[in-house]
Parts: sequence; structure tokens; C-alpha cells
Amino acid sequence: MPAPALRTDIRVSDDRNTLSITFHDTSDGSATVRLNLDDLSALIGALGSARQTMAAGRRIPSLQRRRVETILRPQWYIQPEPLTEGSVISFYHPGFGPVAFLVPRDHVEAMVRLLTAHLGIARSSGSKPN
Repeated sequence: MPAPALRTDIRVSDDRNTLSITFHDTSDGSATVRLNLDDLSALIGALGSARQTMAAGRRIPSLQRRRVETILRPQWYIQPEPLTEGSVISFYHPGFGPVAFLVPRDHVEAMVRLLTAHLGIARSSGSKPN
């Protein structure tokens, strides 16, 4: 028999300084946790680490033709990574905070080729670069 679903309610305070997460179980019991922004960021980080542990060894699904949440005009930063000759590409995600990826050199080269091709497509269709 599958475990009963856990229902949660998440409410951000009117001043947007805290949030409350209320966990409800099927026996009409509940528990509420209150978090500030730093606490929430720490929880998101801990949940991400737990997810990474749970996903270890599983096949990573392809992103081709898959809808993923898109952030418009994220803040970003790129820096070289001397030990691997790759690049660290960092983004600020409004839901998760700062995230970064160490991209190996061969992947950076492929990204540069693809992005250059995309720029060519945009320019040939009359789009103006921002």
C-alpha cells in the first residue's frame, strides 16, 4: 500500500521577510516551520544536496525537446578554471539563488560554436543584438 500523500501549504508573509511551511498529514495533524530568507536558502541548498544524493547513479535525462523553466536575462558571470582548462559559468536564479557549473574545455568549445551559430541565425533573420 503506498504511503499517503503529504500536503504542504507555503505562505510568504505580507512583508516578504519570512515564510511559513505547514505540513499536513492524513491524521489531521500538522506542523509549521517559519523561515527567513537565509534559512530558506539553506533549506533549498540542503534539499538540493539530498536530491543529488538520491539521483546519484541514475541516468541523466536529455534536455533536448524538453520544457524547462526559463529565466529572462539572468545575472551571469564566467571565469576560467585553470586546473581543467574549462570555465566556471555562474548564474543567479531567482528561485534557487546562485548556481554555477564547471564546464570542461571541450564542452565550452561546443557551446561557443553553437552560440556563434545562433548569433548568425539571429542576424540573418534581421534580429538586432541587445
